[in-house]
Amino acid sequence: MSTKTHAYVVSSAASVATPKPAEQNQDRACAFSTSTGAAAALCDGVGSYRDSGVVAEQCLAVAVEHIETLGVGVGVVGCADAVSEFAVDLRESYEGATTLIAVGAETGGAMYFTMVGNGAIYAIEAVDASHERAELYSANLVVPHIGYGDGQLALRSFLPAPSLPVERSAGALFAPRKRAVLLLGCSDGISTAEDCPIGRTSNGDVWQHVAPPLAAVLDILAIRWTDLLAQDDGGILLGEVFSNTLDGLLSGGRLEDDATLVGVLVKPRGDELGPVAIG
Repeated sequence: MSTKTHAYVVSSAASVATPKPAEQNQDRACAFSTSTGAAAALCDGVGSYRDSGVVAEQCLAVAVEHIETLGVGVGVVGCADAVSEFAVDLRESYEGATTLIAVGAETGGAMYFTMVGNGAIYAIEAVDASHERAELYSANLVVPHIGYGDGQLALRSFLPAPSLPVERSAGALFAPRKRAVLLLGCSDGISTAEDCPIGRTSNGDVWQHVAPPLAAVLDILAIRWTDLLAQDDGGILLGEVFSNTLDGLLSGGRLEDDATLVGVLVKPRGDELGPVAIG
């Protein structure tokens, strides 16, 4: 195994929680490994349609199969087209719709993402992990596909797509040398830009609201970051972090909708992990 080609260890995780009765949960998610890396995907069924959970489940299955068949790079970036072509026939049988988020990474350090609809995809790194709590920086990589209809915000892109080709956001990143990255996908029950208003103070400062569920996720990730990097395969612990965080939000009454987290952790292999302290 070439360390140049396989310079990173990649692992994935997914977790779903809902404040509603389990049978009303319309989020679906899956994390899996491939021959070249790891990936995770979620479909968030649109709650105003009765069959959205079924549509989400079937669309997720197609996305996963597409990624497993074609590999992480081509599969993640192209899965929205594959799912949208499949979903055309769903209109005949189901009254439902769903969003789609997929993230993945290869052992060479290339990371990929796709989104249809809303939610968020964050790239997260530690700028200082020399203390018990890591200082994490995060950046949202996507703009939700929303617009005004009948005077209120509504999705303009979803599956089955209103028209083909489906509107989606997709792209690639490359992991930095000797540093770990988490590619985190969230359904809108965790965070989406249209629910994070921008405020301006009288002295000209500008602030953007962070959704409380996302703030809780980032807080726990900061506490467990060094533990995640210490694992040979961080996917198991990442899954525990996701599920424990969602369970805590649920028990505290802080989830208002189905909430899903998917993620891919990319870290340098073995002693390639470099210093993570500032300065």
